[in-house]
Amino acid sequence: MAKITENCIKLVKEFEGCYLKAYKDEVGVWTIGYGITNSDKSITGTTIKQGLVITKAQADTWLRKSLEKKYLPLVTRYNSKYDWNQNQIDALVSFCYNIGSIGGRNPFRDFTFKRLHLELDQTRRLQRKCWNITKREEKYIRA
Repeated sequence: MAKITENCIKLVKEFEGCYLKAYKDEVGVWTIGYGITNSDKSITGTTIKQGLVITKAQADTWLRKSLEKKYLPLVTRYNSKYDWNQNQIDALVSFCYNIGSIGGRNPFRDFTFKRLHLELDQTRRLQRKCWNITKREEKYIRA
């Protein structure tokens, strides 16, 4: 079963930064913590507005809950089709969180995943090819 790992949380934190005092983002949306907005009110139970201050622990908790309840399901709905490993799930959840879910919709579309899946397949084939070349050269050097 897919889950949110510490690697995923670390990746999101690296890109988002943490602001313990509410601020308006570049499009005028009140934001706090690691990018939490009022679209996450069902998770936070709090209205993000001017003057709101939270603790680092709250920011961490809200981030984890948001990733688990809102963004992981957007990614895992495609997992049976693409069979991602945990690192891929972490990266996709981080990406999804970074671009946000617009109007509660999944920001991804099948074509995005198809393209990603094809690129991963090409990468795997290239890795195997490089591995085989390396093995042949190793045999040649040892011979």
